[in-house]
Amino acid sequence: MTMAATDADVVYNMTKAMVELFNEYKDGAPGNVGWDIKRQIFTWAIPFHDGSIKYFRELKLWTDEHQKQNEALVARQKIMMDAWTAYKSKAPSDDKEFAQGWMKA
Repeated sequence: MTMAATDADVVYNMTKAMVELFNEYKDGAPGNVGWDIKRQIFTWAIPFHDGSIKYFRELKLWTDEHQKQNEALVARQKIMMDAWTAYKSKAPSDDKEFAQGWMKA
């Protein structure tokens, strides 16, 4: 199952827990500081899930600009997935040819 297929309520509650319980787990591993809500970049390279967006809106952190960026990323992701599906069915087995062909696709 992909994250996009995950129920919005599940993702909303996961996001809420990660934000609200941050102080309880932040010192558990070196990379945990990245989960701090103050460090989040909402115009990122991959789209956010609708469940997370719902929670970020409640916190008044999600803007119209973020939404526009996210919608563009969702559209790009669909284009990439469609291209991947079409390419992998006829892709060469040689690694170099495969990489070169994928870049063209």
